[in-house]
Amino acid sequence: MAADGGFEVVLHQGPADGMAVDALSSELAEPVVRLVEPSLTELAGTLALARAYIGSDSGVSHLAACVGTPSVILYPPETLRRWAPWSPSALPLGVGFEGDRS
Repeated sequence: MAADGGFEVVLHQGPADGMAVDALSSELAEPVVRLVEPSLTELAGTLALARAYIGSDSGVSHLAACVGTPSVILYPPETLRRWAPWSPSALPLGVGFEGDRS
């Protein structure tokens, strides 16, 4: 999508996300930009300018919805109704794996 759409993929990397960001980066065909431990203002500004956001149930996802970024946010089915953001720009999806008890 990035190659065909003419946009960059930006990955947010928090303090504990290095290995996950490395793994995701290695699977993507296009180079990515890493936003490593940005301040809250930098993160909000980046999200506000983004064409889209994809993430899981996290503070960053709620911030993306808050600033109006078109978002797809993945939630465990048991928390979807309670924690999904009330934003017309966010599409909350309940996801899980068969047999997953976490």
